[in-house]
Amino acid sequence: MNITELKSGFWGYKKSYVCEYIAEMNEKFSQKLMTTIKSYDQQIGELNAKINRLEAENSDLKKDCSNVTQVIGDAKKFSDELRAKAEAENKEFRERNKNYNNEQMQRIYTFCMGIDKIRDSMRALTASIEKDLESEKEKLSDLNKELEELAASEEGTITDEA
Repeated sequence: MNITELKSGFWGYKKSYVCEYIAEMNEKFSQKLMTTIKSYDQQIGELNAKINRLEAENSDLKKDCSNVTQVIGDAKKFSDELRAKAEAENKEFRERNKNYNNEQMQRIYTFCMGIDKIRDSMRALTASIEKDLESEKEKLSDLNKELEELAASEEGTITDEA
């Protein structure tokens, strides 16, 4: 019913028609209100479902974050242990290498000392041989002179006898 359809009486609108119009308007607004309420209830339900889904997702992400934090902590611990092990092995290797180098240097030093002793012995032997050779050379020279004197004296006796 439209307001223009209200029948009017002598002194205005008839009470029954006004009540009927109000009832009809009340019914239309009630239906619109119920539709709006249903729409809002549906939206509220969808939003609550979305909130629940997001809260579950948030909870999963917090667990994942906690797991990632744990993994990072474990990785750091492993890295620290690995670094400490590598440093210990490096220190041990350097110590062994240092000891080996010291041993080799000691061997080289001992070898050099032996060579120096052999060189000194060879010098002494060479000097001794040279001295002996000089002495023998003098003896040979003396013998050679004696032989020459003998040869000259025998020639003199041979020429005298002839």
